[in-house]
Amino acid sequence: MNRFVLLFFAVLAVVYAQTAAHATLDAIILPTYQEGLPDFNPPFDQFQTVSSVPYVYPYTMRTNFTTKKTNESWRALKLENEYLRCTILPDLGGHVYGCLDKIMGRDMFYANGSIKKQWIGLRGSWVALGLESNFPNGHSWVSVSPVDYSYKDNADGSASVFVANVDQVVIRDHSKLRHQGCYEDRDY
Repeated sequence: MNRFVLLFFAVLAVVYAQTAAHATLDAIILPTYQEGLPDFNPPFDQFQTVSSVPYVYPYTMRTNFTTKKTNESWRALKLENEYLRCTILPDLGGHVYGCLDKIMGRDMFYANGSIKKQWIGLRGSWVALGLESNFPNGHSWVSVSPVDYSYKDNADGSASVFVANVDQVVIRDHSKLRHQGCYEDRDY
């Protein structure tokens, strides 16, 4: 919770600083453990017999991890003013990778020096770095997938970065099954 409060005040500081803030698109090179191809067939949850498989249809499971490490370039959105420099990685689910307090010369939270995906998220693949958007579930379907983004410098001297995704999962309010007088209501 404290990290989210710090991030909130960090963004406010960027927006309301005396000098103009800037938003730019850059790249960051990080040692990255390669991920193999995802399972071609997404799990069809209506027929699952193992309750440990999460509800991810129509997404595929990403559990093919390797030990091969290479330097990889990742797109990095930079939001900066005279006090702070925040870095957001849209190719990794829009994680806030780091936020540097330029006055103190210190990062506000740990910026992991490498990308190593592990089977923790809903679809398997997840990385331990920065802050992530956890909606509607923790370590969501797109926590390490590319997301849509935009950025701009505003006329009032502030700058904005937007990251978002359109979820492919459709959840119905409820389903009804009638069979010989039986009635079942299932909420998802």
